Amino acid sequence: MEPDKKKSKIVILGAGSYGHAMAHVASHNSTNDIVIWARSKEVCESINKNHINPKRFTDTPLSQKIVACNNLEEAVKGATILVHCIPTKPTKKFFTSNLKYFPNGVFYLVTSKGIIVESH
Repeated sequence: MEPDKKKSKIVILGAGSYGHAMAHVASHNSTNDIVIWARSKEVCESINKNHINPKRFTDTPLSQKIVACNNLEEAVKGATILVHCIPTKPTKKFFTSNLKYFPNGVFYLVTSKGIIVESH
């Protein structure tokens, strides 16, 4: 009997260097749908049209399987895995402002590194 090959939707939260790298790796190691959420509409348009993040790794095209979206609610809709690639310092504000958009029961992987000095 073959294993269940149900597709997952992996959403990379953040289009900085680490988010770019995580999306790149995810796209090469799976057949899942990969979405990068970026704040910048211009970044999303470039990724969707040219498969290039205009601010990071401009010499490394992203897989054509990757799509970008700057609407967080739309990006996470139907997600099965969320990969948090947002820097540590704005993470608390990001969670506080956007938790309402995250689907229940979704695997949430936080890849942020660093220390928030004010709260330790």
